[in-house]
Amino acid sequence: MKTLHLAWKAVLLLVVLACRSNAHTFGPLGPVYGPVGYQKGIALPRFPAELGSHLDALNPRPSILAPRPKGRLQIGINRSFDSPIVLNSSTVKPQEWSLLSNGWRVWSAELISEGAVGVRVHIESLALPAGVRLVAYDPARPTSVARPIDAQSLKGEREAWTSTLFTERVVVECQAPPGANLDQIIFSLTGVSHLYRSPLVKDMAEACELNATCYPAWAPQAAGVARISFVDSGNAFLCTGSLIGDSTGLAPAATSAGAANYFLTANHCVSNQRVASTIEFDWFYEAPTCQNPNPPDNWPTTGGGATFLAGVDDMRGSDFAFMRLREPPPDGANRLGWSRTTPSNNETLTVIEHPRGDYKRIAFGSLIGGDPLQLGPDFWMVQWSQGVTEEGSSGSPLFNSGQQIIGQLWGGTSDCSDTTGPDGFGRFDITYAAIKRWIVLQGTYYGLFSDPAGVQPQSAGSFTLTTTGTGKFSGSLQLGNARYPISGQLDANGNAQITVSRHSLGPLGVALQVDLTGGSDQVLGTVTSTNEDWTANLMGDRAIFDGKSFVCPLAGSYTLLIPGSDSIGNSYGTLSVSKTGKISFTGFLADGTPISQTSYLSKNGEWPFNNALYSGQGIAQGWLGISSPTGSLSGTVSWIKPFLPKAKYYSGGLTNVVDVTGSYYDRTLPVLGFNTGDAVLSGGGLPGQIVSAFSLDAHNHVTNLSASNKFALSFTVATGAFTGSVAAPASSKPVKFGGVVVQNNGTGAGAFLGTQTSGTLVLQGQ
Repeated sequence: MKTLHLAWKAVLLLVVLACRSNAHTFGPLGPVYGPVGYQKGIALPRFPAELGSHLDALNPRPSILAPRPKGRLQIGINRSFDSPIVLNSSTVKPQEWSLLSNGWRVWSAELISEGAVGVRVHIESLALPAGVRLVAYDPARPTSVARPIDAQSLKGEREAWTSTLFTERVVVECQAPPGANLDQIIFSLTGVSHLYRSPLVKDMAEACELNATCYPAWAPQAAGVARISFVDSGNAFLCTGSLIGDSTGLAPAATSAGAANYFLTANHCVSNQRVASTIEFDWFYEAPTCQNPNPPDNWPTTGGGATFLAGVDDMRGSDFAFMRLREPPPDGANRLGWSRTTPSNNETLTVIEHPRGDYKRIAFGSLIGGDPLQLGPDFWMVQWSQGVTEEGSSGSPLFNSGQQIIGQLWGGTSDCSDTTGPDGFGRFDITYAAIKRWIVLQGTYYGLFSDPAGVQPQSAGSFTLTTTGTGKFSGSLQLGNARYPISGQLDANGNAQITVSRHSLGPLGVALQVDLTGGSDQVLGTVTSTNEDWTANLMGDRAIFDGKSFVCPLAGSYTLLIPGSDSIGNSYGTLSVSKTGKISFTGFLADGTPISQTSYLSKNGEWPFNNALYSGQGIAQGWLGISSPTGSLSGTVSWIKPFLPKAKYYSGGLTNVVDVTGSYYDRTLPVLGFNTGDAVLSGGGLPGQIVSAFSLDAHNHVTNLSASNKFALSFTVATGAFTGSVAAPASSKPVKFGGVVVQNNGTGAGAFLGTQTSGTLVLQGQ
């Protein structure tokens, strides 16, 4: 080994390259390839091909007598420069920079690592003023450009590795915009990671491995698994890991640049921030079909590294590394669900992996008793019935039969020659305690607060609360017509107490507790007004649906009916629920007051219904629920109207606390469950009922069958609402009405306005 080491660590050759002609610019972030030439250059001697094989020989497969992590698969080796290229005000004078016609200044160097299938350049002591960027590219293919490095991408760090360029020759170019202070630009090119094994080579895995694409039931989970490449001490490696959701169940897709995207892998792969900053993520590196196990030559790759949030090695815990991606993954990459429940001994367990860096594979097995790998209680022991794991599989997620993550691969002794060899996985239920603050805290909650003795307008309202993985929160309380901003910091247990200013009304005290058990996705608390002597209980649910990989199962259209009484007509409305669980509601109270709301369903189908009314002096509030699979609505609404002497209807005020009803609405079906029916109006100051017969055809057109009444009825087929009018023979003025159909019982209901009160309307079959 010593002889080989000296062979590639030979004296480095420093070359100064001549300037080129024929200027050509490749885009605003591309290289400037032309008259600037290369001010400096380094050429490393050819790397001995046999050294890669020798490195593999130093890592024999584990045995039951000497188990070890499957291992991050090494694909590259550190090659440090004996004489780094240093750029600062002392080593490079302003006149040594090339001035372009657009006012930019450029300095560049060429680096050659002979025999490399790929190169990543190590840059240290970095200080880049705003607007200055470093670009690395392959001079033979100038459009092949590594991700630019600038002050923003550095995240305050002083060193960086360029993203991988599949070439042995790389140009590093520093580009300074007009007006940039060249004396403030500092960096050193100190070495390269020389890739001797290409991650582009297919069929590196053993023959007994299973093509994951052949198991379409696991496609949503496979879409959250990525191959990762990274640099540690200059050496390049491959492992596997997975996006992890912030709730149990199949979690939202990670396609939003504004959302936090968390990633789980093994600690023996990535153990600190320095390594995490170098990670490149390969997504959807998989066979296109079961019959065609040849992945495409190109697949989505994201870089920028990750922020290392938590981790522990196998000596102190479950060998996990938990990170937040700095760049969002591509569309279609799923954040995966997780579980802290212990799997049963006969439960089928599954791993999705990149063995030896190859395209995505899958294996199936079950728990075995004992601790044959002597890892301790923080690990699951798994034996495979189909497939195995290999180097490069480290960090792969282990799934239970519910397709939820329960661990990540440490290692073991399984291979195609001994498929019964056990593998160990760090237990997610052990890992959870260290990462719950991120995966449970983050989200947006929607809810209500009210006095436990009953809803009152002065002490009841709604709120929104958005929390981050660090425990910071912001949002608002709506109380009456006023909306008050809230913000603060949750402690390690998810608790916070804040004071909300209300000027002359006196402050509100708000206590919050976000549930960190991972089960309820709820926030609880209180809102207190000392001046007004009331305390309201607060409760809200996190919105967890994303509309893509985690679609709200209750998405669709609905109608809502708030029943009236002898002296109050029916209140009603229509609502739509999107795939993300977003509720859009519009309707009317029985006194003619329009109501509307936008909110979100909880994972249990609960809706925090709230409307501030009458300039904040009244309210309609209640927790409503949509049941599955019937699609019926239920819950209790409190409608409170104060004494309003100038009001046309119910000027003396009213309190109507009533159980609601409602139904899923299918616009493709007949709006009502009958062809011939009656419209019955009663109450509202009428001397008696008005009954009008009508028929309904297949196109939902209404024909008046009442010879004595002037009756009209029309439906808004898109929503399930209807309007109409009727005039009895003794009346010269028609009565206008409105309402909604309730398809689950085949009827319709609504209200009309009388002189001082409202009446009820019912559409029913004959």
